[in-house]
Amino acid sequence: MDSDKKTISIRVTVLGVFIAVAGLTAGLVLGLQYYFSRDLAKIAAEDAFRITSEKVGERIQGLDSQSANLVEVLGRFYELEKFPGPGRESRSLPLLAGGINQNADLYAIYVGYDTGDFFELVNLESSDYVRNAYLAAPNDRWVVVKVETAGGNRHKTISYLDSGFNVRDKREEITDYDPRNRPWFKKATASPGIIKTEPYIFANLSSPGVTYAKSINGGQRVVALDISLAGLSGFLQKQRVLPHTQAFLFDKKGDIIARTLEKQASDTYGTVPDNRLQDIASTAGTKGRLQSMTIRGKDYLGYVARVETVYGTEEFLGLLVPVQETLRPYMEKIRFSLLVTLGLLSLLAPIVWYCATIIVKPINALALESEKVRLRKYTEVGTVKSNITEIIGLSRSMVTMASAIRAHEESLKELMDSFIKLIATAIDQKSPYTGGHCARVPELSVMLAKAAEDCTEGPLEGFSFNTEDERHEFKTAAWLHDCGKMVTPEYIVDKATKLETIYNRIHEIRMRFEVLLRDAEIKYWKELSRGGDEPALARTLAAKQQEIREEFSFIARCNLGGEFMPGDSIRRVRQIARKTWTRNLDDRLGLGQTELERYTEKAPALPCEEPLLADRPEHYIKRPEETALGNTDGRFAMEVPDLLYNLGEIYNLSISRGTLTAEDRYKIKEHITTTIQMLETLPYPENMTRIPEYAGAHHETLIGTGYPRKLTAEKIGIPARIMALSDVFEALTASDRPYKKAKTLNEAVRILSFMVRDKHLDPGIFKLFLESGVYMEYAERFLDPSQIDDVDVAGYVAETG
Repeated sequence: MDSDKKTISIRVTVLGVFIAVAGLTAGLVLGLQYYFSRDLAKIAAEDAFRITSEKVGERIQGLDSQSANLVEVLGRFYELEKFPGPGRESRSLPLLAGGINQNADLYAIYVGYDTGDFFELVNLESSDYVRNAYLAAPNDRWVVVKVETAGGNRHKTISYLDSGFNVRDKREEITDYDPRNRPWFKKATASPGIIKTEPYIFANLSSPGVTYAKSINGGQRVVALDISLAGLSGFLQKQRVLPHTQAFLFDKKGDIIARTLEKQASDTYGTVPDNRLQDIASTAGTKGRLQSMTIRGKDYLGYVARVETVYGTEEFLGLLVPVQETLRPYMEKIRFSLLVTLGLLSLLAPIVWYCATIIVKPINALALESEKVRLRKYTEVGTVKSNITEIIGLSRSMVTMASAIRAHEESLKELMDSFIKLIATAIDQKSPYTGGHCARVPELSVMLAKAAEDCTEGPLEGFSFNTEDERHEFKTAAWLHDCGKMVTPEYIVDKATKLETIYNRIHEIRMRFEVLLRDAEIKYWKELSRGGDEPALARTLAAKQQEIREEFSFIARCNLGGEFMPGDSIRRVRQIARKTWTRNLDDRLGLGQTELERYTEKAPALPCEEPLLADRPEHYIKRPEETALGNTDGRFAMEVPDLLYNLGEIYNLSISRGTLTAEDRYKIKEHITTTIQMLETLPYPENMTRIPEYAGAHHETLIGTGYPRKLTAEKIGIPARIMALSDVFEALTASDRPYKKAKTLNEAVRILSFMVRDKHLDPGIFKLFLESGVYMEYAERFLDPSQIDDVDVAGYVAETG
């Protein structure tokens, strides 16, 4: 697992999942609520618009009826049958004013006569524009406009009256105004009943209105009244169904007749905000039609309905409302739902956190138990308390698993130990001269290690293996300390004589001496057959034979090796080697290809004389390139000979100590580098990683003269020092070495003391070896009784300090 990868706890995960699921659910519900709210808002808006349309229609129809009734009344008002003079005027004004006061939208009542005369009563309170247009004073209530012909000119008289119909002021002017030329007069005289004009802008009001008129007595006069549509705009304003709703009454050309206003009356006239409203009007009935549209980047709901009027004029009610306004009440509910959801989440979050904690605590406890398994403390693994069935089951499974792993590890450990012992036994069985070494060194090492752990004073105080695994690791290293010997040639490990390789080559040399004996006898008989002096020839033959026998005996003794070979002996070997013998047969017949390749010189003509002993080129076996287990990485500090093997006869017979050449000794020492590299290739568990360290240092010394790394004291641990002493002591006391007699107990201890003084072995461990009695315990178990003698423990301890 990547240790840098970020992780989160179960509590956070559970809480996060809860919040995510709750949030997703709430979002889905609120989203659906919003989705359906749009439809509901659209339906509600359409219903509200339809009701408003019906109310506006009723309002317009009521205005038509009211206006028509007033026109009918005016048509029957006898005071207006003729152009009113002062008397008729005074009597008619209160009546006309009463009719105006009954309808706030009534702007003016007037009568046009077929003579061209004109009489009009204007309501100054209908609009501030009217008062300004007539230049009326603040106290003026009414304006009477009269147009009549006098003296061949048409005169216009404007009278300003107060609320009591008293004339405050009067103006006269010449005018060309003739009511007979006005559209309302013409349309009324051309129609049998009451007519209603299309909406138009009243000049004095600067706002739209309509005129109702009726021709009386066949056109003798036309009575009319003007209705301002500003009141209808006010009515629309009162009918606003939603904030920011625009309501407007418009004709088929799209011109607005009345509208809801938040501006001044001068802005009332205009066209519909969007041509699509006219398109809707072309197909809309009295029930109206609703359509979504975007105007200047803003979403609206547009509604258009045809308004039925008494006189059949084509008028339409248009309503525009921002979509967000239709959703506002629903959005408030959605916001409230969101706040409630958030409130519930904030209340439930601690509860979820607590519930997660109930799960987390036993899981954390399981993690601790799992850590015990990782640390291989299987016997300490126990069940975890929890009310959750799955966790209890998991805990029990972990206990069972720990027991199974422990049993499996024990089985593997036994199997591994068996393999290790098998390897060690195979190495010991490889050579009868080293039999038991790989098995006895671990025994002595474990004895010494136990004594070191029990030590309460001196340099070894405090040393101990912390666990049984560490003890087993040390013992395993001791079993494998010489595992590299499995690749060391057997004939070198078992080399009992100097000329021994696969076989003892002394037999070849003896045959050469045999040839010399035969040649001496042949020479004797030849000389005798020629008439030589028999007694003299016999004495010469006997002397020669004696010389040959003595020289072979000497060579044979040199072949056995020993503690030291003096220089005189080496010189005599070389002297004997210069003697010759005659070879009559080809020495290259019957050789294998590899051996034949070593004969690099041209074969001499036969018969030929050869030295009795020689170091010939074919005796030099070159060192091949290092193999995978060779000393190629520079980690080892061993001096490597130029040749792999030197089989020279003079060279081998001149070995001054023992039976091994420098090449042989390197090959034997090479076993430790092989041991290290073999052990380093194994995939150890964590508790076995120091096996190469322990096993690979038992030939090192405290002063850096050992091999293979020439380590010094500070780099050699106590386990490796224990193993070094055990290895030497076992070798000294072993009774199966080919080149020497087994040492007695005292002799072996004395040699150990020499090595301690030379700083090859650790003095503290040597002292422990003697004072703890381990030396005797080992001797009683593994040494022949004849080897056990007295050892001056105190003396050796004193000598070595």
